[in-house]
Amino acid sequence: MTTKGKTEVGTPPKSRALVVGLIVPVFLLSLWEGSAQFGFLNPFFFPAPSRIFVAAFESFASGALAPDFGMTMSRILAGFALGGATGYLLGLITGTNGRVRALLEPMLSALYTVPKIALLPIFLSIFGLGEPPKIALVSVTVFFYVWVYTLQAVLNIEPSFLDIARTYTTNQRSILWHVIIPASLPQVFAGLRVAIAVATLITISSEFVVGDTGLGYVIFNSRLLMRVEESYVGIFVVAIMGFAFQKAVVAVGRRMTPWASNTRGAAHAADGN
Repeated sequence: MTTKGKTEVGTPPKSRALVVGLIVPVFLLSLWEGSAQFGFLNPFFFPAPSRIFVAAFESFASGALAPDFGMTMSRILAGFALGGATGYLLGLITGTNGRVRALLEPMLSALYTVPKIALLPIFLSIFGLGEPPKIALVSVTVFFYVWVYTLQAVLNIEPSFLDIARTYTTNQRSILWHVIIPASLPQVFAGLRVAIAVATLITISSEFVVGDTGLGYVIFNSRLLMRVEESYVGIFVVAIMGFAFQKAVVAVGRRMTPWASNTRGAAHAADGN
């Protein structure tokens, strides 16, 4: 028998999920705080979390961190939108058209393995200083992740689904909208979740290397100026921001693919009977 409202074996109710998820971070922060207070850690390199929280409060209260936070956010979102849209479109095209896939997949697969941060000098030469090279770097990175996940999602669609669809219509556009796109969306959103995390990573990395704004610049510059607490504040903000981005993508994915959630719930219910 199954328990009403329980969709996954071993998964705590949503009301308790946040509390359970905080257990490990709180434990580690408490251990860090105790080690710093009792002198087991060098306070210069590992300041106590309480000092970091005070520095974070002062930074947000004074508004000093807001411009850098806004710049990093805008770079991530702009690059994610541009790279995600183009990656998804090309993923659909290469997934549904064998000739285009044979033409482009070898080249794109080779470029996919190139470390994207290595492209920053090229983008600086093309676009010059400013926002375009950073956004272009994020866009290219996101593009490849979304393209790979979308291509694989389309290729993994059960052939029987397409056979059934073709018995009712010969319109390829109808098959695309009513079968291919809905069937591939769950895996596409899995790719988008990975892509938004990598977009955050590559944005911070580019701000390390070039530029004088953004959270990456704050983290790197604070270290140079011996303001270690501010550097940790930037790291914590980036971690929280990346987590929030991923949760947002997951939430949008669940709303846009309710049939996937229902299918998983039905499968778990069948296993429990």
